Amino acid sequence: MVLIQKYLKNIIGVTTGVISFIIYYLTLAPTVNFIDSGELAAVASTLGIAHPTGYPLFTLIGYLFSNFPIEFQVIKKLNLMAAFFSAFGVFVFYNLLVLLNIELNKENDRKQPLNIYIASASSALILGFSRTYWSQSTSIEVYSLHILFIASILYLFFKSSLRLFTKKDGWEINGKYFLLAVFVLGLSFTNHMTTILFLPALGYLLFLIIKTIDFPKKFSIYTILLFFLGVSVYLYLPIRASQNPFFNWGNTSSLEKLLWHISGKQYRVWIFSSIESAEKQFIYYITNFYNEFNLLFIIIGLIGMYFTLSENKKLFIFLLILFITCVGYSINYDIHDIDSYFLISYLVFGIWISIGVLKIIQKYFRGKVVNNAIVIVLPLIPLLLNYRICDESKNYLVEDYMKNVFNSVEENSLIITYQWDYFISASYYFQVVEGYRRDVIIIDKELLRRSWYFDQIKNNYPQIYKNSQHEIKLFLEELYKFEHGIPYNVQIIEQRYSDVIRSFIENNYTERRIYVTPEIENQYLIGYKKIPSGLCYQLVKNEEDIIIKKVDFNYRGIERNDRLIDGMKKMYLRASLENGSFMMRLGNLEAAKNYFEKGLLVEPGSSEIRYLYNQLGK
Repeated sequence: MVLIQKYLKNIIGVTTGVISFIIYYLTLAPTVNFIDSGELAAVASTLGIAHPTGYPLFTLIGYLFSNFPIEFQVIKKLNLMAAFFSAFGVFVFYNLLVLLNIELNKENDRKQPLNIYIASASSALILGFSRTYWSQSTSIEVYSLHILFIASILYLFFKSSLRLFTKKDGWEINGKYFLLAVFVLGLSFTNHMTTILFLPALGYLLFLIIKTIDFPKKFSIYTILLFFLGVSVYLYLPIRASQNPFFNWGNTSSLEKLLWHISGKQYRVWIFSSIESAEKQFIYYITNFYNEFNLLFIIIGLIGMYFTLSENKKLFIFLLILFITCVGYSINYDIHDIDSYFLISYLVFGIWISIGVLKIIQKYFRGKVVNNAIVIVLPLIPLLLNYRICDESKNYLVEDYMKNVFNSVEENSLIITYQWDYFISASYYFQVVEGYRRDVIIIDKELLRRSWYFDQIKNNYPQIYKNSQHEIKLFLEELYKFEHGIPYNVQIIEQRYSDVIRSFIENNYTERRIYVTPEIENQYLIGYKKIPSGLCYQLVKNEEDIIIKKVDFNYRGIERNDRLIDGMKKMYLRASLENGSFMMRLGNLEAAKNYFEKGLLVEPGSSEIRYLYNQLGK
């Protein structure tokens, strides 16, 4: 019993982390997921370079996980990595809350800290089972490691200087933890650049430190050196890019392109774009906040905010700066998948929830085992509310869709598409890592607007590049002006961009079957007919070139709807309708019936498909 009491904090902390990991494992995605999942898995498995800002640390750690000696498919190992990082983040967040609450509360709570441990464990799990946090644990994404870094940075900086917030005299900085915090801060930048959102709050902390104690010059030098030692992981990008890996986003072998990549130059157009977009994202944040924590925990968090403000203004200001910086930046980023950018604000609110829970325990539940047990089971509320929404254990949507696209085309075909969220990203993983349908060449129509992408095409598909070399050269001359801020003619650059796309079709037509996905605009397809072929269209010049291909879709739906799932359903419905109608015109009623049945499997309420299906029975 004495041994248990001695290690009670660690026992509860480890238990908290293990519980979260078990839940994350039970809801783990079995394969690739939407958006960047496939690309990140492919890049990590092959030591490539991912989309900006490159995520070199995540890539290197992912490579280790992808080669971990367990009998799992590579993607399952990397999804498991996300669960591990997220659960580890819950564990570190628990320790952060214990550290804060012990320092901020009365002496008798330090001697008998069970209440603090209970409140901290409960609050850590409440955060861990909130929607956005939990969703980072189910499939590979950089935000799972980012979560761990957020919690670790706060823990280490508070460990080094927390008494600054509670004690005016006789305070000394804990140099070991401060230097470690600075190093981890630098490392965090090499995983995700939104680590920069810490800087205003840390600037306030540094102001308090300098105001309170003399900061030795030697210590300042160590601080700078350790920070840049952490950031130096970015050297991976130019070193690896110079070796021409299969995935070489940005081709960061030159200093110019390295800086473009790290700074996310291609995404700047969506940052601070307009007041209207900021207003839209802010409304989304406010309305979605209830879904993150529900009303009970919002009230508890507000109680925690009140007590933090009334009892420790310095800490309140630090946390408020961090919260406002995160929300203020994120609402000015006009993208759909914005939720993960709010994670820092959710962790800050999790701290306020912890303080609120502890105050409620101290006021009403002190010494009452049954009532403390009620606090322990509080995480069951978000667990039960969010389990169905966050459960990805049966989600094969992206893998099925990607394979259905491949089944839509002939061997040695070329597909022009920009379905990144559903197809391209997933195909990166399955083609290169799993060796699935390597015969098919995929051209990302939107990445053709970036000069580095032509280097990747030249390296991976030299014949495709050679066939369009003239058109590519002319376009790159104009693209250089655009990328370097030199005046350019919009009509000329768009014309040459169109010429490149058309050249990929025309110059490979006799050697390969050419396909496009539905979103490719007709302006690039002049002179060709679009023939439905599963989830794609075959491009043909003459009737004799048409291949009648019956595609049997494999669709395993899940009981959830969101923007991405709804978009995928529309793709299936369009394909079912157009392929079925095409087969009807050819007189192949059995094939038409099969397509309509597949469409009704995806969306039973589709009136248009239901009408045509009923017509077949007459």
